[in-house]
Amino acid sequence: MYNVEKDTNKAHNLFAGDFPVVTATIVAGSNIKANEIVVYKNSEFVRADDTPGGRPYGIAATDAYAGEEVVVYLSGIFHKDAILLPDDMTLEKAIIGLRLVGIYLK
Repeated sequence: MYNVEKDTNKAHNLFAGDFPVVTATIVAGSNIKANEIVVYKNSEFVRADDTPGGRPYGIAATDAYAGEEVVVYLSGIFHKDAILLPDDMTLEKAIIGLRLVGIYLK
């Protein structure tokens, strides 16, 4: 007998305005999910997490495992509800950090 998986596809609209979107391809230093904030920490591009430090770099466009290439948005206007934040990061902290690198959350 076959097992049928049932998944839901929740559509999300990441982009929130007409602001130039710039991307870069980086090598992930940790597992990263699409729409997570990427920071530069200890000479690696990693997902923002509970450990302090790191400079905001961008927002991941796709999922990637450590060691894989991933496209990162370096600028643009994005819906705040579509961004995946670490448990200890407030939306206000994310808005301030990302704004410094040309990313705006609405």
